[in-house]
Amino acid sequence: MLCSAYVGLNGATPSLAETVIADRPGFSTGTYTVEPGHFNVELGYEASFSNSGASRTTHTAPLTDVRVGVVPEMEIDLMWSGWSIDRVAGNSSTSTSDMAIGGKYRLVSQPQYNITALGALSLPTGSTASSGEMNPTVALIWDYVLSDSVTAFGMAQIASSVESADRHYNFQPAVGLSFDLTDKLGTFVEFYSDKQLMSHTQRSDMMDTGITYLLTDSTQLDFSVGLSLDNRSDDFVGAGIAMRF
Repeated sequence: MLCSAYVGLNGATPSLAETVIADRPGFSTGTYTVEPGHFNVELGYEASFSNSGASRTTHTAPLTDVRVGVVPEMEIDLMWSGWSIDRVAGNSSTSTSDMAIGGKYRLVSQPQYNITALGALSLPTGSTASSGEMNPTVALIWDYVLSDSVTAFGMAQIASSVESADRHYNFQPAVGLSFDLTDKLGTFVEFYSDKQLMSHTQRSDMMDTGITYLLTDSTQLDFSVGLSLDNRSDDFVGAGIAMRF
């Protein structure tokens, strides 16, 4: 999964610039960009479980995102989803994901709301069925502070991929709420859809939720769970760590 959710800490608040503000976990990406002279290393593990009737599980690690601050409004991202081990009816196969390069640019930065543009390009470096082509992704990400402890967030994303020599474009919106429970503990709930444009294929709908814990000012831990709302998408559980340097 390319993008992950913005939870726990509100990137709109300047006083939080000295703490790690992670993009993981989840589908949506945060509006916050890493400040110049610093970088984040965000790592994760995910196990997914098929709802298609096949006895299939997939273990993926390390979900990697290295975020480098360039200017106050912009960061560069280097992303890799690592290795995946698929287990189907007792048989296992291993594949590597494509690497991707991208970035975020803050278009609007206000105390109560933010709008950020995201762009990424996956490179044909992996061995998955979707590898072999360069695939772009573009998105607009937003957040809106509802109260001192509640923030609404979401994204509108278009991702391109090639399947069976045909290029497809998918619209992937997400919307959710994040809650600051304490200065260190946060949680979120998010709804995500994936629909192929100009196609009669069925839409994929997911719900995910999770918690984040600020272990230190520079280290955040997280745990998340995702559930299919259409009985076709995979359910998943995941955990990760984000470190600021």
